Amino acid sequence: MKADKKDRFRKIIKLAADENPAVDFTASVMKTIEADLQRETALKALLQQEEAVGPAFNFTANVMAQIAADKHAAVYKPIITRKAWYGIAAMMVVFFLLLFVANSSTQNTAHKNRIVDAINYTHSIPPIYLMALVIVVILLLADYLLTRLKGKTQAV
Repeated sequence: MKADKKDRFRKIIKLAADENPAVDFTASVMKTIEADLQRETALKALLQQEEAVGPAFNFTANVMAQIAADKHAAVYKPIITRKAWYGIAAMMVVFFLLLFVANSSTQNTAHKNRIVDAINYTHSIPPIYLMALVIVVILLLADYLLTRLKGKTQAV
């Protein structure tokens, strides 16, 4: 295996061109270096002749005026509107009133009405769902109140 690799390497080396440089190699390299040096000195001379062009006198003031004109006041618009919050609060109040009525009622089964049936239906819902609903409503209400308080402090 090693012998095969060495043979391939020898063949590749034989195929390579001579490593002897051309007779005028050094002279041609020096000519390209001198040409680059001449171009560099010409460029420096040209740049020194030209004056540096800066921005107009009132450039910064113009840019700042455009930025101030384009700046719109950020208006906070809540995801859940005020009417929706009132609706959520009303549903929660009704829900808790229904729970209170169901717990305090001592009516017999012959006199049940639709409200008591609905309350009994809510008792068939697993308590974890009701707790999750209450927690979500509390978190949404807290978020709403905190963003309102944050908005008022930023406005001052």
